[in-house]
Amino acid sequence: RAIAGKLQLCHQLGKPVHALGVGVDRLKDPEGLCIFRRSFLPIASWSVRSEQCKRALEEMGVSADLVVVGADWTWLLDPKIDTGWAAAWLRDCGARDSDVNIGVNLVNEVWQGNHEIKSAWAALLDRLAEKHGAQVFFLCNESRAGSYFDMAAAEEVRARMRHPSVLVERRYYTPDQMMSLVSRMHATISERYHFTLFSILAGVYPVSINRG
Repeated sequence: RAIAGKLQLCHQLGKPVHALGVGVDRLKDPEGLCIFRRSFLPIASWSVRSEQCKRALEEMGVSADLVVVGADWTWLLDPKIDTGWAAAWLRDCGARDSDVNIGVNLVNEVWQGNHEIKSAWAALLDRLAEKHGAQVFFLCNESRAGSYFDMAAAEEVRARMRHPSVLVERRYYTPDQMMSLVSRMHATISERYHFTLFSILAGVYPVSINRG
């Protein structure tokens, strides 16, 4: 809905729109499908990051001739890692010296209000702290505020943890800044696709949770 109005204006003015390097989920909600058909079907061409994305578009009515499968453009980044800045910033956020740093990026989305999942996350992270002496860092790759997004999920899980953790300030970091922060971790646990990619590009082991 947020993008549809902008697309409609382009269509009305006869301006072609091209979707470049996008990810696509298969919509199921009737209202979402209606919005897609009205505002997104007129898009002139698509480049997507996977065969699954292409299938989703085809199932929603986009001609296969208009879709090319490429790759996520994040892989083309040549990160400039600044470990000194990252270390100083993490200290400002409350970090201490630790042999094991675990970066965590959680989402709320459809799990808002699901206390069982939040408690399970808290128990897992507490076990990492107890068994490995891990310092847990909550990072928000999606930096928007509100109950739907990452900060709210982090705060709910932190409130259930017995051990202290670090909530890295929620702000709009550049890719280089986020990868610099991630580079200070020994491993990451991620529910966000690009947090996983940033971990790999920063040379950090990611554990990825499939939320889709």
